[in-house]
Amino acid sequence: MLFKKNYLKNIIFSGFIVFFIMLPPPAVAANETLEWQPIGRIFWDTVFADRDNSNLEATNSELRRARLGFQGKIKPFGYKFEIDFANSGSASWKDVWLSYNNKNDLGKWFFKIGQHHVPFGHATISSSKYKPLMRRPLFGDGPQISRAVGIAYRQDASRWFFHMGAFLPALGTGSDDRETYALRIGGQPFFKDKTHLIHTALSYQYEEYNGDTFNSIDNSLLSHVGDGDALVANFGADADDSNAYDIELISVWGPFHSVFEYVAWDVSDPDGDADLNAWAFDVGWFFTGESMKYKAGAFSGIKPKAPIGKGGWGAWQIAARLENMDLTDGNIIGGEADVFTVGLNWYPTSNTRLMANYGVVLDFDRNGFADDGREPSVFQMRAQVYW
Repeated sequence: MLFKKNYLKNIIFSGFIVFFIMLPPPAVAANETLEWQPIGRIFWDTVFADRDNSNLEATNSELRRARLGFQGKIKPFGYKFEIDFANSGSASWKDVWLSYNNKNDLGKWFFKIGQHHVPFGHATISSSKYKPLMRRPLFGDGPQISRAVGIAYRQDASRWFFHMGAFLPALGTGSDDRETYALRIGGQPFFKDKTHLIHTALSYQYEEYNGDTFNSIDNSLLSHVGDGDALVANFGADADDSNAYDIELISVWGPFHSVFEYVAWDVSDPDGDADLNAWAFDVGWFFTGESMKYKAGAFSGIKPKAPIGKGGWGAWQIAARLENMDLTDGNIIGGEADVFTVGLNWYPTSNTRLMANYGVVLDFDRNGFADDGREPSVFQMRAQVYW
């Protein structure tokens, strides 16, 4: 394949060293081409769970996100550096990349190198800062990859975009063997204005495991806090490679929005191939009149029409999701679940949010396991600030 062992990572971080050595001295800060901005986010979650007669109760609180970093431009280059301290105080790498940005006859384009988002699907491309529900869809937690170390190219053309990349495992994973190649093509077949549009996209991802593992999801069906109620299609170190396909359809129509996404994985395994799939349908409505902000194939931040402190009560939004994940096929018995989630969001200002979610498992089929047939539920809240 194109990249082997840790050669790519050595090239990338050697490039980082060269880049920062070549940064202009502080006196150049007055130049309009130099931009620098501190960034961060803090999420505090509280969870009240009913595991439906199981001993896996999970009523607790946690620091879900605690990120610090910076981003900016030294035209025509861009950069971003961000780490998260929420995992028991130990730092984990998030975005660490450099980009070269330019324009051509079609529109804007960039070439990016470092650790950044893998261009596959909508669920992991959109930031958790802007998600209307506290938890991503089940497939957004795995095996779908959020970030990895690699190179990517993106071309924007009017209302359409093309995004592709090649990657090795993310920093801190302890592996350099897994290879990922991804492609996402999409845009807006209908565009009236920024608050009335339809988006669609297709994605393809190929992964060669080279002895690494193919995992299903890395948390429970309902919340990040606690154990149990998980669908686990574990191939161990036996899986050879996989092909993944994603279809997404998004609409923003004034205060209303909807998102449908379907993902399928075709996994090659010496003990028998497996075809797994998942889907999710989200809807949301601002009853204070705001709209979800769509930008470059993903959601972005919203601004309340009447924020707290300026004569108003902020923005209020309700949201809901129905989803299914089926990780059972052939020799792989990972189970199947249907989950429903509903939430209420309050945005006092453009960079703060309070969230309340209720989620319930409508159907839980673990093929004879001890937790088969249970219907756990959870009520959880989040206080969020970002800058």
